[in-house]
Amino acid sequence: MNAPVQSVNAGKSMMAKLNFPREALLINAFYRILFNFGLKLTALIVITLFLKHHFSVTILLFPVGVLAAVLLGYSIGVFLVPFQMLYTDFSRLIAVSGQVLLYLTPVVYPIPASGILYYINRFNPITYIVSVPRNWFTGQEQVFLIPFLIVCAISLAILFLGWILYRITMPIIIERVGA
Repeated sequence: MNAPVQSVNAGKSMMAKLNFPREALLINAFYRILFNFGLKLTALIVITLFLKHHFSVTILLFPVGVLAAVLLGYSIGVFLVPFQMLYTDFSRLIAVSGQVLLYLTPVVYPIPASGILYYINRFNPITYIVSVPRNWFTGQEQVFLIPFLIVCAISLAILFLGWILYRITMPIIIERVGA
């Protein structure tokens, strides 16, 4: 979620002096994310082979699931770039709220069958983005495929809206911030 704003902040002075497509900074951030993902995926494959993990056919879908997680974070990041450029405290709010959401996501614990944590996990979109690729990787039964696809569609909609918001607001923000 932080990569788009970091890329835009790094190119802020360049945006005020040169005329170039501002979206190039967002694309740069996406390529950096993909490069880092490729390195981590390579390490994961090496470790998995070293530990002699039993592979199933669903492991071929794992990179798609992780790219869906990248898409969700990137989409939220692109949508929030104008706000983070104007209000620096917004970045701190995102960092804190992101950590809280991750603690409420069943990464190291199973989804409870009842209780308040059950309902929190059911309405937390990160639950599906984490659970589906993990189940693909480990070859477990897939129970959250429809919510996963819904979250992916919402991520694309957020990316589209964020891109439009970015295009509309960046000339104003560059003028206001003064790079």
